[in-house]
Amino acid sequence: MKKLSAALALVLVCAGPAVAAKPPKGPKPNPNLTIKSSAKIQDEALFLIELSYGAVITVHNVPQELLSAVVLVETPRLMFPFARNIVAETTRDGGFPPLMINPIDFAELLRRNSAAQAGAPAGGTAMA
Repeated sequence: MKKLSAALALVLVCAGPAVAAKPPKGPKPNPNLTIKSSAKIQDEALFLIELSYGAVITVHNVPQELLSAVVLVETPRLMFPFARNIVAETTRDGGFPPLMINPIDFAELLRRNSAAQAGAPAGGTAMA
């Protein structure tokens, strides 16, 4: 691997985290938080990290109109700090500075994705 001559020689490319979940069916939906990131020096890849962090939740006494918000907003909001920590520790353990991902507004992601899908056929995935 080439030596870094300066901190500016490292170009970090970070794809935004994506929240994927099938439309809630029944009392046990399974949201999945996916984070992909890579670092490159010029055209040489230093690392590629992909994390898929899932949960199985049980939902009771939630009105149907709020179920998507619970599955696609509240659950990923609770999962995100743990996934963020895994990414930071993995990059640090690999000999790189820890990759600290900024907090994500999952409610805003749901609003944007709902608006974008309003004209498209109903899909089974919400992506950031």
